[in-house]
Amino acid sequence: MSFFRKKGTHMEKKKKKNNLKPLLIILLLVVCTVLLAAVYVSPTIAAMKYYKSVAKDKVSAAKDRFTAVAVGSVAFDKDDKEFIRFRSDGDMSYITASNMTDAIKYAFVVLEDEKFFDNKGAKDKDLYAVTYNEEKAVNLVPGISMITRGIAKDFVIEDVVDMNNSLLEVYVANELEHAYSKDELLEYYINNIYFGNGVYGAQSASKYYFKKELQEIAPSELAFLAALASNPEMDPSVMEDLEVITVKKNAALDRMYDAEVITREEYFKAISDSIVFAERGNIRYNYIEKFVLNDAIHNLMENEGFVFRYTFDDEKQRDEYEKKYKELYAKYEKDIYRKGYKIYTSIDIELVEVLQSEMDKIASASPIKNGDSHALTGGAVVLDNKTGKVIALTGGESVDSDTYVYNRAYESDVALGRTVWPMDIYIPYIEWHHDPGYIVYAKQAVDGTLIDKVTLREAIASYSSDFAGRMYEKIGGHYAMSLLLRTGFNSAANYKTATPRLGYITGNMLELAGAYMAIAEDGTYRKPSSIRSIADKGGISFLVPADERADIYAANDDRIMVDILADNMKEGGYLNRFASDSYASAAFSDGGIVAGFSTYYTVAVYNAFEGISTADMPEESKVDHLGLSGTLYKNVMDYLHKDKEKVEFEKPGPYSKEDAPADKALEPTTERPSLGGEGGHPGDGDDRLNNNLNDYHR
Repeated sequence: MSFFRKKGTHMEKKKKKNNLKPLLIILLLVVCTVLLAAVYVSPTIAAMKYYKSVAKDKVSAAKDRFTAVAVGSVAFDKDDKEFIRFRSDGDMSYITASNMTDAIKYAFVVLEDEKFFDNKGAKDKDLYAVTYNEEKAVNLVPGISMITRGIAKDFVIEDVVDMNNSLLEVYVANELEHAYSKDELLEYYINNIYFGNGVYGAQSASKYYFKKELQEIAPSELAFLAALASNPEMDPSVMEDLEVITVKKNAALDRMYDAEVITREEYFKAISDSIVFAERGNIRYNYIEKFVLNDAIHNLMENEGFVFRYTFDDEKQRDEYEKKYKELYAKYEKDIYRKGYKIYTSIDIELVEVLQSEMDKIASASPIKNGDSHALTGGAVVLDNKTGKVIALTGGESVDSDTYVYNRAYESDVALGRTVWPMDIYIPYIEWHHDPGYIVYAKQAVDGTLIDKVTLREAIASYSSDFAGRMYEKIGGHYAMSLLLRTGFNSAANYKTATPRLGYITGNMLELAGAYMAIAEDGTYRKPSSIRSIADKGGISFLVPADERADIYAANDDRIMVDILADNMKEGGYLNRFASDSYASAAFSDGGIVAGFSTYYTVAVYNAFEGISTADMPEESKVDHLGLSGTLYKNVMDYLHKDKEKVEFEKPGPYSKEDAPADKALEPTTERPSLGGEGGHPGDGDDRLNNNLNDYHR
């Protein structure tokens, strides 16, 4: 009996043991699930709580701004007098949702997000998905309108350093969807849309373009504003841009008609209507205003820590940089038009008007036209050597325009030719133990005496391409180009993969003036800017540019260069006709470019024909380009020094260096290099340039 009892007990135990296996598997799965949740789910939920908390705080802090009106910034001249107001001709006025028609509300929604009124906020499962995989945050999130996301990005989290913080943008937008009604969100959106030309808000845009209240404009005009709002970078005065805007305008009208916010009659009339803009006031100081705007934006970007670059390892690096640059530039441009900054500059308005008058004389020197403007044009920049600041500039002849025009003072890269030789050839050659009397060429007579001698001073004064070419080959493109980069010739980086050749460097007048000011100041370079400080609308200064200096050349070598350049202005010198007895002046030129300085100021100017071929130009239409630029240089310098005491340039110290080592000197030649001739251009110089531009830029 006991045997069978034992046997039965054994079988029962075995059966029970087999029944435990599924339970163990289930238990193991539960444990794994809990562990996985601890590893993956808990951090995501914690992140959701954190982002919700931050979003709530951000939206709460921005509450007062939901009824704020954009306030344009103001720029002040050197005497702290207001001379620019960065705002449109239209008033920065506000319109409440209760005063908006259904057509107005729908027009500004239809091209951006037709589901705006249906979105009521995201569900937690959708927030969890984008939090777990942040890359999804850049895409559409169910329940959150792209318009609300735009409000979140542009107006609520604008002070977040990471401009690509898409996840925080989603949470802030979601909080906005819950905190405000659709009418409240739409009211804020419509009053803060950017329409280009410094115009913020639909009411302001209506007054700017049509001189009407927003409620008074026709459906075609309303659809035009809606189309422009989706492409604020476009200029309706440009035919190509107007065509794109018109296509979008008609698309908006189609949807407005489908939504029954305009009648059939209004729709067909609007489709056939031509858009007629109201007359607007011209920008008084077009060139200087555009420059100050750009200058202020760049200073604000630098203040945030943005590092400007001009050389890149590859296209990917360039694309990433340009994307970040454009985002940050757009951010601070908007700030200038709506935050009421006080921008204090070094601009001398009286000098600006003198400089503009001189440039207009150049433009009218030839009767040939390029469209409505003279074909002969140019740009000029004036710097104060003591402060290193821009005090005046012009980017062409006077224009009657309500939008900014092309500014040749800093936007136009021209072939600088010989005018860069002092920076990248002559001073480096002087550094190699050569005094002005150093003999760069001579023949030896039978009795051992040197004949047909040419000194370094004579070679430079003669503008000889032959001598400059031989010096350049000795110096090498690597070192020569590094000096140009260090003195602010950013466009020189275009030659990273090209053969650096004598006279083939491009740059603008702002860059050229900055480099010549460095020569005027004992070889010390300062980046030219017009910004003295920027304050908030309450007057509290938050940006004062640092007075950063870079010693490019040894002071005595630099003074030798100044002494040689001053010969150009003396009797018998190439530029003597543009000199004055009332102040010391030193300059160099090539074609229509003249750059030079006194002990007080630096001026760079160029003129050239644009948009036409000069090959078959009649003689009566041709001009003396050097004479025109030189005359502007002299007249502006005369104006600047009329109340100044004459101060001579510092003379170089005693020359105590030994003669140049043989391997640094120009090689002997049986053929005498020409003086003043065009000559040939040297070859590659030093190919190491192509591999080292980034090092020298840094």
